[in-house]
Formats: sequence, structure tokens, C-alpha cells
Amino acid sequence: MKRHKVMIGETILYQAAQLSHAESFAAARRAEGIDCHVVPDTTKKVREVRINPLTGKPRRRKGQDREMSASR
Repeated sequence: MKRHKVMIGETILYQAAQLSHAESFAAARRAEGIDCHVVPDTTKKVREVRINPLTGKPRRRKGQDREMSASR
């Protein structure tokens, strides 16, 4: 899950899964006079390969299936 952070200097004030929630929280704190900034989470989630139990081969991802049929 993504963790977008609202920070005051080096201190984490708030964490949100959605960037829009973190931005609105930061805007509310700025309206109260608290100087803070949003740090978006840029990490990519690494997914492990899923093996098809019937064939023993890795499962195709959704986008790969269309590319394979278009090249035939």
C-alpha cells in the first residue's frame, strides 16, 4: 500500500494511502498556520511471479495476453 506523508521538517505528521487525502490534510494544516509539505510515495511494488499449478509455468499478466495475440 502506498504511504504518502505530510511532514513538518523531518517529522511525519500524517500518512495516507491516497495522495489527494494527504494534500487536503496538508492544505488544512497550512490554513491553520502550520508550515508542512507532502512527500509522495514513489516506491514500486514488487510482485512475485504467480505459478500456474496445472502447467507449472508463470501466469501471464493481463497486458501480455493481448500483445501475444496481436503479433500472430
